[in-house]
Amino acid sequence: MSTIPPILAGSTTYFPYLSKAPYLYGESIIYKAVDNLNQITQTAKEMNLSALLAAASVSLQGIIDVENPISGKVGPVVLNILCIAGSGERKSSLESQVFKGLKKFIRNDVERLMREDIKFDIAMGEYKKELKDLKRELKKALPEEKEFFIEALVYHQLAKPQSPKPRLIKFEDVTPQSLQSEMQGIGANAILSSSEGGKILNSPLVRNTSFLNDLWSGESTYISRKSEDSTTIEEGRLTVSIMTQPSTIERFISSSKDDPRDNGFWSRFLIASPPSKCGERHSYGIKVPTEAIDEFNERVCELLQFLPIRGDEYERRIVKFSYDARKTIINISNDIETNMKLGGRFEHGKDHASKLVENITRVAAILHCFEEYSESEPISEIPTTTLCDAINIVAYYSSEFMRLFCAPPKYVLDADLLMHWFADRKINHGLRYIPHNYILQYGPNGLRKKKTLDAALDYLENEQSFSKVMISRKKFFDLYPEYQFDHNKYNMDLSITTASPVSRHSC
Repeated sequence: MSTIPPILAGSTTYFPYLSKAPYLYGESIIYKAVDNLNQITQTAKEMNLSALLAAASVSLQGIIDVENPISGKVGPVVLNILCIAGSGERKSSLESQVFKGLKKFIRNDVERLMREDIKFDIAMGEYKKELKDLKRELKKALPEEKEFFIEALVYHQLAKPQSPKPRLIKFEDVTPQSLQSEMQGIGANAILSSSEGGKILNSPLVRNTSFLNDLWSGESTYISRKSEDSTTIEEGRLTVSIMTQPSTIERFISSSKDDPRDNGFWSRFLIASPPSKCGERHSYGIKVPTEAIDEFNERVCELLQFLPIRGDEYERRIVKFSYDARKTIINISNDIETNMKLGGRFEHGKDHASKLVENITRVAAILHCFEEYSESEPISEIPTTTLCDAINIVAYYSSEFMRLFCAPPKYVLDADLLMHWFADRKINHGLRYIPHNYILQYGPNGLRKKKTLDAALDYLENEQSFSKVMISRKKFFDLYPEYQFDHNKYNMDLSITTASPVSRHSC
């Protein structure tokens, strides 16, 4: 399997910036399915990848965990995925193609549950009969015999038959109480998904984002209620896959009770908002082959068969990284950390940046084990090639997150506007020396206040494409700082900028 590696400089690896989903090389099932879906549904590649990763996450979350190569902590491989696409982008068609294997498994598991329910009813009948007999014996026992029968009752009640549960629960429109009740106990597996994400985002469930954060992290959760029995969820696994329209996500963010950014809810998501494909999709009356997506769905169903019948019987296998892959991810982590400082790429997205390595390790484990997992064979270490694919995938989602949720502050946007304005004066009007006051009078509309202009200039303090100079006690900007001072050019530019504004209408 080959891959486009992250940016390399010497022996250091840098977290790349990708404005669109990377091309994934190789013959893996997921990679082939991405392209096959592009033919079948003609949906955006980024949407296809998001849906496939969600289904793959569900298929593996109950049978593997991944070791973080930096902290050494073992954690889940569950993913939270949000795909933002407008009406007519074929979200429902895509989900129906990708979740066929998952739905087939759930249907088959329902048949198993029906048989298990019959066995449970029989076992409960026997249990209740024995319980009744023990209580009768305790009632008529001699004082010295009572302790024996009390212990017998304790052991009997500890062995009370447990009602069968589905091996995988699919939620779409659910209350917090229902989800918590269905997932209580040990080792529950679930997916919360909808191709019409308003059902999820407008439900009471996501108003308690801290609870969903705990599930993403794989932490045990204890819910105490006054009017109902308390609920404990241990080792529960929940993949979240939401496809929704832009207006829905905007309403959710504006009306959310607790800030989803402050508590890290959105930082855990892989978020995509690809360009619309409407108007570009054409039919030619040719039947499109479905071998790749069929193979993907068969693999999903196969992996789900490895889920234990009882949640408390789970024994997830731990996936680790190769030595070279560990070195690569350490470099990536250091680069991300560096870019969280003032002026860095993640200065305004520290919450997001802090979860990037975790998401990279999860995606890498999913890509690797979706191909390699076998009950009869040990799991090989994740190689650098697969890790690099995971880095590039998460880099795309990271770029989308920063674009959608971390717009630069105004002074950064103003600085960019000023640089374009300088370039226009330099290239199109031949100016070299521009007076500071000239910008305040005739510069870009948003920069005609001294405080605003100074903030943009402070941000551009280390910018080397221009320099600030004092001439006759007046401040000028030299757009050719690499050359010596040109007195004739200065006088010429001064006469131009003093006499009349240059292309004022273009500001």
